[in-house]
Order: sequence, then structure tokens, then C-alpha cells
Amino acid sequence: CDAHDPDDREFKRFPPHCVRHTWGAEIIPQLAMQPGDYRVEKTRFSGLYNTNLEDILKQEQVTAVHLVGACTSICIMETASDLLDRDYAVTVYRQGVADLNPQDHEWALKRMAKILGAQVV
Repeated sequence: CDAHDPDDREFKRFPPHCVRHTWGAEIIPQLAMQPGDYRVEKTRFSGLYNTNLEDILKQEQVTAVHLVGACTSICIMETASDLLDRDYAVTVYRQGVADLNPQDHEWALKRMAKILGAQVV
């Protein structure tokens, strides 16, 4: 999950979003935490940068990761790239990702499928 402090440096380039302890950082009810789930907070584009996500994946012997969320051309693509570089199988759900720009969204989906090798469904 994106989790930013109110003064995060990312807000110099992008509008404030997912600020900790605000409605923008809340998980939608359809993705509510279930027993055995983990919540990994990230402050940069990739979900693997400076987080414990890879440790959790190894601990749980995960070999495939399914991605949903925003922003397709930034966080989803960077996370997919890092996961694929570590030999995880990655599935990106076209109906489960979004972008600020429709052209960037389509470009990112094509790049993840054709260049990175993610499965886009």
C-alpha cells in the first residue's frame, strides 16, 4: 500500500495521495484484510523498495504475485519489474489497475506484457 507522510518528497512531482491516517490511505472494503494477510506499506514507486515484501514472499514460499492498484504506469509497472527481475511470476489485472492518463495506462500494460513478461489479464 502507498503510505506517505504529509510532507513526502514525492508530492513535489505528484499531487498528495495515500497520506497516512487519511481516507486516501484506506483499503477499499472489497480488499479488506483477512486472517493471514500482510499489509506492506511503501513510500516509493516499487513495492519492493525499502519494504519487507520480499522477505514475506520468501517466508511464505510465494512464486506468483497478482497486482492491482494505481498507478499503472508508475507503481504497478515498477513493482512488476522488480518482481520479474527476482523471478516471480506476475499477473496484472487490467480491470484492477488505473492511471492518471489513459494513454499511459495502455502503454504500461503493453510494456509489462511485451517487454517485462508479465501476464496481463
